Amino acid sequence: MNQQQIVLFSKMKKLINQNKRRFIVRNDGTDYVADLLELGLSEEEAWREILYLNNYFYYPDPRPIYASSGALTFKKQINGIEAYIKLKIEDNGYGEETVCLSFHKSR
Repeated sequence: MNQQQIVLFSKMKKLINQNKRRFIVRNDGTDYVADLLELGLSEEEAWREILYLNNYFYYPDPRPIYASSGALTFKKQINGIEAYIKLKIEDNGYGEETVCLSFHKSR
């Protein structure tokens, strides 16, 4: 992670701790709750796992369109399964929040 990404991730964690966070409901039919259950996690446990992430878990997204979107991607072993986690900060109209775009078994 570069310095700008470290600052961005620190801001994401601060927003999560302030309960300014949400999982995105994707329009590709993917159910994030089922993905979390496959990893043996509840939503709250998933947020806790995100707070435990650091720069060693950072995974540079090889797809340029995602790499330039301001999203940060991580990979981490959770309950013996490699998880893929993608986060972004968005403005919801009331302020900024951390949005979890992906949290699923790595494919």
